[in-house]
Amino acid sequence: TTAIPSNNKECEEWATAVKKYLDSVDYFRDDEHKNISKRLGEMIVFDKTSQEFKDLFADVSESFSAGRLSSEHLENGIMNMALLDEQTNKAYKNVIFPMKRKYIMDKMGRDNFVPICTKNVFLKYYTGEVTQFYVWDENDRNCYFDKMCSSIYEYLTGNSVNEEIVEVEGEE
Repeated sequence: TTAIPSNNKECEEWATAVKKYLDSVDYFRDDEHKNISKRLGEMIVFDKTSQEFKDLFADVSESFSAGRLSSEHLENGIMNMALLDEQTNKAYKNVIFPMKRKYIMDKMGRDNFVPICTKNVFLKYYTGEVTQFYVWDENDRNCYFDKMCSSIYEYLTGNSVNEEIVEVEGEE
């Protein structure tokens, strides 16, 4: 989850990292992202309480969170979580999804352990039809949650969800 940075130094680090990322990736060269990058570059004072920073943070968050979560409970709920070690989790703090994805993929290529389900989340393995890799959207969250539920069900019952559906339909 991306929350507003907790101090002004983190605000500056966040803005610098997002600008660098937007400028480095070709598919973010549309007008909306060029405008965000420009605004990030023009920001002189990084004050988490300033309306300018709050507006910019909100615009970046909105741009990279299609189907935004409507409540704190859902935002911090299981369908919006992945397993990460403390060092990795702290390393990318409040960055946008594509930056988290790149960080995880880079980490996978080295001698670091990344749990398989975490890899699958960032590779969007659980999402049926992937149309983009820069937002963790409502469809991604729902597919991930459905997979968790069916995996738990199968573990506890010894039956696959599909087998149960066939048996129930066959009884009628």
